[in-house]
Amino acid sequence: MKKRIFLLVVALVLCMSGFAKKVLSEENRVVTKSDIYVSGLKFIIFEDERAAVEHDNSYDTLTTVVIPAKIKVDGKTYPVTGIESRTFKYNSNLKSVVIPSSVTLIWDRAFENCSNLTKVVIPAGVISIGYEAFKNCKRLKNITISSKVEELGNNLLAGCDSLESIDVASDNHNYSSADGILYDKNKTKVIKAPKRIKGSIILPSSVTSIEESAFEGCKDITSITLPSGLTTIGDFAFFECEHLTDIIIPSNVTSIGRRAFGRCRNITRVTIPEKINEIADGLFSSCYKLESVDLPSNLIRIGEEAFFATSIKSISIPKGVTIIENNTFKECVYLKSVTMAGVKRIDYEAFESCNALENIVFSDDITKIGPDAFRNCSSLKSLTFPSSLAIIGGDAFNNCVNLTDVKMTGVKEIYTNAFASCNGLTSIYFPATLSLLEETIFLGCNNLTSIMVDTGNPNFSSVDGAVYNKSKTTLICVPAGKKGKLVIPKGVKEIKTTALYMCKSLTSVKFPSTLTTIGDWAFFSCENLKSIELPKGMSVIEKGAFAECRGLESIKIPPTLKTIKEIAFLNCLSMKNLLIPSSVTSIEAGAFMGCVNLDIVIDNSESNVPIEEIDMSGQKSVKYLK
Repeated sequence: MKKRIFLLVVALVLCMSGFAKKVLSEENRVVTKSDIYVSGLKFIIFEDERAAVEHDNSYDTLTTVVIPAKIKVDGKTYPVTGIESRTFKYNSNLKSVVIPSSVTLIWDRAFENCSNLTKVVIPAGVISIGYEAFKNCKRLKNITISSKVEELGNNLLAGCDSLESIDVASDNHNYSSADGILYDKNKTKVIKAPKRIKGSIILPSSVTSIEESAFEGCKDITSITLPSGLTTIGDFAFFECEHLTDIIIPSNVTSIGRRAFGRCRNITRVTIPEKINEIADGLFSSCYKLESVDLPSNLIRIGEEAFFATSIKSISIPKGVTIIENNTFKECVYLKSVTMAGVKRIDYEAFESCNALENIVFSDDITKIGPDAFRNCSSLKSLTFPSSLAIIGGDAFNNCVNLTDVKMTGVKEIYTNAFASCNGLTSIYFPATLSLLEETIFLGCNNLTSIMVDTGNPNFSSVDGAVYNKSKTTLICVPAGKKGKLVIPKGVKEIKTTALYMCKSLTSVKFPSTLTTIGDWAFFSCENLKSIELPKGMSVIEKGAFAECRGLESIKIPPTLKTIKEIAFLNCLSMKNLLIPSSVTSIEAGAFMGCVNLDIVIDNSESNVPIEEIDMSGQKSVKYLK
């Protein structure tokens, strides 16, 4: 009984060949007739009297296709020489295709995602098969490349999960095969291995290059022996080789492409050759068992996500590497120690969620730590920044819950939430160099009670553990752990946006007579604040200024106030009585929303203080005196 072989003959025309120039040139693809239907298939006819089959929505239900060698239109016969791009793409019902010997060209993606295609007979006349022509044909098992093949389209067989072998005719002048793996003629390049290849692989000594995606998705390979003459490993070369446990990269390798070993989940140790000066993006991303990496001394770049979610325990970055890029060591949950000899910049999420990280030795040249760089590094206890560090990005150390000590000497800019939820912090000292402080830097630092500013700082000052501008006319930040009463010094005119955000232990505030402005969300969620008396001179209560102050029982509004902005007192559940003076002419949407126990008295008429019904929803009552 004959063994069933699912046959593919794969071809692509070289641009240098005269035939290719003739067949593929645009001038020879001028369509003279279209929308021609013969034997249930749709065709087009070109100016040089060739025909090609093309896509039609009616193909979606076909299970078997037999393409004719020629078609007759208006009494004239045309040879069928091509299958156009995407002709049968996404036909999941198609199981068998018969292609006539007249066909020379199969264009890009012609059979892509024909997931049930089990048999394809391609005659020796075919000279070109395009990009991704059989991609995701998941049931194809065997492929035979005939003697006439000159070049293969990229990703031709990507996603062919059942592919067991790739065979090449012995008299092919461009390609060869061994043990089911496709090579160039002289076996210097590994082009493609079938996904179902298994066990230990030994590559020929002649191999110098492993091409892009050559072994991608070969999940049953357990080991591979690379020849000493190998110099290049392409992008995704061993991506998702999940059972690959050991690999020795030869010393002559000078280039390894993007994600070449990404998701090789069982690799435990790698030594990168000295001739490598760049670790490409995602090279070992999601190699969950990778515990140890030896980096070459002449390294100048480590790419994005290079070691994402590996199990490395310590890393020493060579001096030539000046940037730790986005997500490079993100989620390395066993990483305890990092030394950075020459790093000047640490980018977005570079070490995010390295939960075991305890020790960081920064380079003396570091100037910037980017957003989220060390977010969720819950084992960090102390940080000493070199004087060169100028910028700490937003959320850089957010949720480093055990961080207790931070020393900075040259920092100039600190951005939003940089140390948010660092509950171990009790005090911090700002240097004379600091020139920019964004909002909520210490959001949720419930044990932080004191922020001190160097007396030589020209931009900021501190009083009673709170931060003001240098002239003390603006209150910028009160530490979240501030307890009891806050007395704001005379001369202060403005309380900045979010200045007392979530100061949950604050019970009272004394405002100076000079105060005119309280910014958005300034007292948000000051839950134990009991009473407020706003000074004369204030004209506006800004958006969310006292929102979620659930313990606030009373507030005295001055006769100078004109506007209460939206959700200013959102969910102030303990407020019971409020007199709004006649000076107030505007109450914006939801100003008292959720104040379910509040009786409001407005010393004005409803016509003078227009309020939409929805804006006052949630109050117990509203009464106008005029």
